[in-house]
Amino acid sequence: MNGADLYSEINELLIKRGHLREEQLSLQSTVQDKEEIEKAWSILQVEKESLYTAIPSLDELPLVLGKLESLLDRHSGAVQLIRIGDTYFEDDYVTVGLTLHLADQAHQLQGILQQLEEFPHLALTDQILWFNTGGMESRMELHLRLVFMAPGYPAFVFE
Repeated sequence: MNGADLYSEINELLIKRGHLREEQLSLQSTVQDKEEIEKAWSILQVEKESLYTAIPSLDELPLVLGKLESLLDRHSGAVQLIRIGDTYFEDDYVTVGLTLHLADQAHQLQGILQQLEEFPHLALTDQILWFNTGGMESRMELHLRLVFMAPGYPAFVFE
């Protein structure tokens, strides 16, 4: 093998080496992207569970009402009325109206409001009417809407 052939072969090997290095860098980038995608996927799975809890399907209405009833049972002395109102169907969600009449000391009613705000299912507050009766007791009328996914609506599908 003469010097020119050897030089040509070395150049070919250097070019191949350069291509292999580029491919290696591309693959390393892909592996890094994969790790970032898996991390994002894990975060989305947690968010998905949170969304399913916050906005369950309409089939879960009895379960949600049972949880709400359990919350209110802790304040049974304050609850005067629980009324389930109208159901409204939108394109992708359903709302169920709920009216609560409560009577107790003001700080107790504020505590109940706080617990309703922390309720894990989406409950939109439409109106709060607060009445000071002049004594130790206050009255509150609370109008809420519980939000559910409409039947057959493919909500939060991350699969």
